[in-house]
Amino acid sequence: MRSVFRLVLAVALVLGLGLLSCTSTTDGDGDGDGTGEEGTIEWARNLADPVGENWDADAFICFTQGFELDDDGILRGPDTLLAGDSDYWLFWYTLGDETIFIVFVSNDGFTIGYEAEDTVVHYELPRYSNGAVKDLMNTAADEFDENLGDGDYMYRLSLTANETVNLALVEGLEVGGELIVGWILFDADTGQILDTSW
Repeated sequence: MRSVFRLVLAVALVLGLGLLSCTSTTDGDGDGDGTGEEGTIEWARNLADPVGENWDADAFICFTQGFELDDDGILRGPDTLLAGDSDYWLFWYTLGDETIFIVFVSNDGFTIGYEAEDTVVHYELPRYSNGAVKDLMNTAADEFDENLGDGDYMYRLSLTANETVNLALVEGLEVGGELIVGWILFDADTGQILDTSW
């Protein structure tokens, strides 16, 4: 389990550092016209799916990340940002080979696609609902408050498909988003806490 966690954390850190290069863009009008509650995973995926399908209609999602989420799993938005204008959802589309196509959805609905190479075996990630993400994030927020004290944390959620168990890693970051103050690793499907670090 530790090796799987290290993989999830490594992916999260690479994405956080923004080391991917852009190879294609989409309309990106930034009008936030996804369906559902703005800033949620369903809203973002409704915006990302047409971009991923345009890359390849047979592609599936193997990894999803939301950065600067609130306790309910919603992007905090431009008025409540702790780390600057940086809240987003990312979706990794793949055909199961080494090529991945990453769709970035910002808090205003702007979308852009990135193509990259990845040597990890990819599995299909279930389509998680707003309610499922809210349950994970509510539990995580309670755990952070209990173990680190009541505070205004921002969160990074990474959902990773695996062969045996799908994982949800919730990292809490301090103001500025530069230091991870703790993390919780969940079974993404059952909500069971698998590991923590404070």
